[in-house]
Amino acid sequence: MLFNAILRALSQPSTYAGLSGVAGAVGLSAPEFQAAASLLAALFGVAAMFVNERGA
Repeated sequence: MLFNAILRALSQPSTYAGLSGVAGAVGLSAPEFQAAASLLAALFGVAAMFVNERGA
């Protein structure tokens, strides 16, 4: 499932390094990137509570 792939990618530190590079390329400042990353982490965290684990 695509959502599970996204959650796996977000658990990897290299994902955040890549996102920060993209954010810099499009002109986001550090505080804007931090706010956007925090919002996404919160949204995916809430969504993860409702996704069934494989085999459950």
